[in-house]
Amino acid sequence: MSLEPMPFLSGPIASNAGPHEHRDPPSDIVSVIPLSKVQQALWLDYLVRPHVSHYHLRLEIDVSYLNPSLEKILQVIQTLGNNHQMLRTTFHLDGDNQVNRPFMAVHSQDTSVQRFEIINDEARLSSSLRCGFNLSAEFPVRWVIHHSVMFEAGNLQTKCKLFAIGHHIAMDGFSLSILSREILQRLDVQTQHPVAEQSGLSYGEYVQRQDAYLRSVSGRTAKEFWLSQVMHTSPFSWRVAPPVRTTADYRRMHTWAFFPNEQLQKWSELYKTSRFRVASTVVSLVTDGNAEPAPHHDRVLFVAFGARPKEFQNCVSHMANTMPVKTPLARLLQDNATFLEAVKAFGKNLSTAKKHEMYPFLSLIEEARKKMDGRQLNFKVAVTFSPKLASKACSINPVEGVWDLFLCFLEHDDGVSLGVIANPDVFGDEAMAKLQAEFITTAKLSQQDNSFRLRDLPFFRDRGVASITNGPAVEDVETISSSRVHFWIKQRAAEQPNTIALSSAERNETMTYRELAERSSQVAHYLVANGVSSGEGVLLHIARGFNTVVWLLGILEAGAYYVMLDRKLPDKRKSAIATTSEARFLVTDDFKIQQVLSDLAITVVSLDVVDREIQTQPMTTLDSTTKDNDLAYIVFTSGSTGQPKGVMVEQSNLSHYVSATSSVVKIGPGSRVLQFATFAFDASVLEWAVTLSYGATLCFVDHPELLVGDYLATVIDKNEVNFFHTTPSVLATIPTDRYLASLRMISVGGEPSSAGLLRKWRQRSQLLHAFGPTETTVIVTVEVIGEDQRSDAPLPSPSKIGKPFPNSRILICADDNNDELPTGEHGEICIAGPQVSRGYIGQTELTQKHFHTIQLDGHNTRMYRTGDRGFLDADGKLCIGGRMKNREIKLRGYRMDLYEIEKSILDNSPEVQVASVQVHADSLVAFVVPETAPCDVIRGRLALEVPSYSLPARFFAVRSLPLSSNGKIDHAQVSEQLESLLASSPKTSPAQKEISSTNSKPVESGASSSRRKSVSKVLRDLWTQTLRLTSPPSTDISFFEAGGHSITLIELHKRIISRFSGCEISLLDIFQAPTIEKQAACLAGKMEVSEQRPPFSESNYGSSSDSDSGSKAPTAATSLSNSLDLDDNKFAIVGLAGYFPGAVDVDSFW
Repeated sequence: MSLEPMPFLSGPIASNAGPHEHRDPPSDIVSVIPLSKVQQALWLDYLVRPHVSHYHLRLEIDVSYLNPSLEKILQVIQTLGNNHQMLRTTFHLDGDNQVNRPFMAVHSQDTSVQRFEIINDEARLSSSLRCGFNLSAEFPVRWVIHHSVMFEAGNLQTKCKLFAIGHHIAMDGFSLSILSREILQRLDVQTQHPVAEQSGLSYGEYVQRQDAYLRSVSGRTAKEFWLSQVMHTSPFSWRVAPPVRTTADYRRMHTWAFFPNEQLQKWSELYKTSRFRVASTVVSLVTDGNAEPAPHHDRVLFVAFGARPKEFQNCVSHMANTMPVKTPLARLLQDNATFLEAVKAFGKNLSTAKKHEMYPFLSLIEEARKKMDGRQLNFKVAVTFSPKLASKACSINPVEGVWDLFLCFLEHDDGVSLGVIANPDVFGDEAMAKLQAEFITTAKLSQQDNSFRLRDLPFFRDRGVASITNGPAVEDVETISSSRVHFWIKQRAAEQPNTIALSSAERNETMTYRELAERSSQVAHYLVANGVSSGEGVLLHIARGFNTVVWLLGILEAGAYYVMLDRKLPDKRKSAIATTSEARFLVTDDFKIQQVLSDLAITVVSLDVVDREIQTQPMTTLDSTTKDNDLAYIVFTSGSTGQPKGVMVEQSNLSHYVSATSSVVKIGPGSRVLQFATFAFDASVLEWAVTLSYGATLCFVDHPELLVGDYLATVIDKNEVNFFHTTPSVLATIPTDRYLASLRMISVGGEPSSAGLLRKWRQRSQLLHAFGPTETTVIVTVEVIGEDQRSDAPLPSPSKIGKPFPNSRILICADDNNDELPTGEHGEICIAGPQVSRGYIGQTELTQKHFHTIQLDGHNTRMYRTGDRGFLDADGKLCIGGRMKNREIKLRGYRMDLYEIEKSILDNSPEVQVASVQVHADSLVAFVVPETAPCDVIRGRLALEVPSYSLPARFFAVRSLPLSSNGKIDHAQVSEQLESLLASSPKTSPAQKEISSTNSKPVESGASSSRRKSVSKVLRDLWTQTLRLTSPPSTDISFFEAGGHSITLIELHKRIISRFSGCEISLLDIFQAPTIEKQAACLAGKMEVSEQRPPFSESNYGSSSDSDSGSKAPTAATSLSNSLDLDDNKFAIVGLAGYFPGAVDVDSFW
């Protein structure tokens, strides 16, 4: 491969000229032509920056060898203007509408004179070539004749060059090729063939054809193809050396390479395709390798297509169409593909793109913006292949463009040259030299071997997904068991110290891997220095954020285990967890917890007191040792009363889980994962441990308790989240009109899914249908449901939850022994392998009931009996079918035992004789006997005892409940008679509480008292409808104490914005004002500020039925009114934010 200089230099980025002056056509015109769609895009840019030169095309012809007279040159120029309409056209606006009514005015041959300059001075030449156009006052092509005198071989030589400078709105590269041929033919007096006059169709006819095409079946097909080329793509974010600032006002062409024809022939023979496809593939690899990783998104090359029908081959005009073509590198890199496979994949897209080249770029942008954020439509790398010119005496200077990189392949008789125009604000000389070297190296490699792996290229070696730095192979069980997740994260920090580990887009805060490693080591040193020993427990009672991860890693590094104490739990529950956990240390940022745990022998570490001391600790990794069976963490689940059920997860369990996820969770450097689950739940381990072990970024949000609906969609967009884990109920709340460009993979589990929900989301993303009890370390089986955008795609099976992770086994056993049942036979799902935890802390009998040691492949292995019913199909995939015999359920992603909740009711309410808790619709309901039992008081007491997710939303006092033959409550019959019981038993609305926990005070508001009362009356009705109460609730009770949760909060918001249209109130506003009293004050205040009255009156407002409430489209700024899809997907709707209510601020409220 050889290099030779290229003969062109581009013009200035901008000039200091003023705005465009709109003028009428300056002379007689013969026709008016509307702008084509391609021209409209350039026209819009021109109106914004009318005098810049980045859309100048320049044809340069050395005519010295023809020795033409000045008169002859001018004659040829004028003849060209007469023959080609575009050379005597001006551009105008018809009225004030700058988008829809621009037109071209074609001027008469009799009054049109081509503009030209005769220049002898080099400085004047440079200035003239860079001068901008006034497209309404002058023709879009300007001519310059340059005479110069120079010495060659000792003789004085006269040189004459002719320049044609055209604006891209009127001219493309093919048109310059036409002009070059005609100019030389007309100037060459020796030519034997007279030049034919212009023939073929006119540009006006081309515009008509394009309009017809857009309305045709072919146009609609093309639209779908081009939309597919920009969907799920990511703009380049460069990681290159910063440029040295210069004062240059132009972008220069960098000469990169020259490919002789014999080398180009090698490409064609080796790949059986066009050389442009191979070269463009090299471009895509090198540019992507110099950008920040985007492992879940493809890139786009902006490729110039001729888009010129054969009938218009002689029409000088702009028909070229530069369009985005996807380079599917994300999949290719994940699949460890070869270069040949990359050429085929990109070539396939190019082939289809060529078929649809007539579809204009502006039409694509108009359609794409209906579906996605404009940020995804920022195309930064363009590629063009300029046509061959009439002779070696001709050269083309391409447009500068507005891209960061513009790569121009120019055809010559003996080969193809490559020049690159770069944005000087992005790429300096050092960066350009690196890009050039990598391009040449990769191009040479591609000419020698088409089977090299993309991931073997130096710039892709850090792009591995689902890999642990220096980690063991997934089949190396013993090495995995002896590995530690926190050391894997430290190794990742050493490899990519400046990569962002933790991020919060809402707060604009980040923490790098180096910072995370150093701060967690300081925590580890502090803990050890203050008496924390290996194998001891540390309770964490701190706000959710970056500091949570710092402390988790610090505790693990110190050799201890962590226990998250959820700040939203009732005090009695916190005390029970602290007692059961056997932890000796408590880390907190809330002094109140010290009073709650004052009876325990526990050392309290107050963050605001020890923060400075921690900062003085060493940042080096602590050399601590832990055994494989040492605890990593304890997660408390179920056990709503008495001794909480704490699952003991060991170090080796955690290591095996993180290692095994590599089989399905394809994240790595550049991936962004949403921190969705509370750290008190094991789903959070999927987020922090897997994300950080694989080098991705964990994204935090300001209001995690509101992660449903529009807010969830907004934070996904704002944080550019690629992957998150959630429950089906939460997934169902995301509005269907939110595009979520960054989201490419969703893990869904925790409760049954519906086939409709899975099919809807597989059209937008890859789904991981996950299953795994806490006792087997987060997730143990996954059914991967690939993205399929077809509306008639096969319906996914909601019961199929896939094959087990590596090294884990699924056994289907009889319900009374550990005998394995045959394939296809139903039984209890049992899980065996290194992810099975130690058991329940302090509950030996319960552990022995569920955890067994069995012989598997000649080794003693732990096995956990899940209590779930299922079978293995012929492919070895697990299919789940509900619970076995007990009354443990999963609702809203939470596991709970209905018996435990009933026991708590009986323990805390002496008035109750018997109780039965059931699942109805989207929540728990409780039936209590006798019918005189004070339901609101009972519920208030229970709220202080149990986690909010296991607090029944509604209580019903009934005369009696059905009994079984042995005299016990027959809960199965209660479930069967549920609807009749609900119909016959009035629900006591939560009007008065024995124990008030809202602590609400009269809300101060500038709004008038009468308005607040009027709004309050409507709100009480809306609450009654939303919560399906029999009577309006008290105005000072929390929405969540009244039976609401995060999903019903969305429904309430939907009703409010429908009734109070024009008053902008957000979901967050309602969340922060949890009582009717506070919401009324908030609404009334907003009305007075906006001087709006509510669109209702007490005289005409009635209690709307559920069917018509919210049926009117809200005019307030929200799309939450369309976010619920409850009729299409029947779920046990999640109570994700149904936390312990009643407080004076949001943090303590939750």
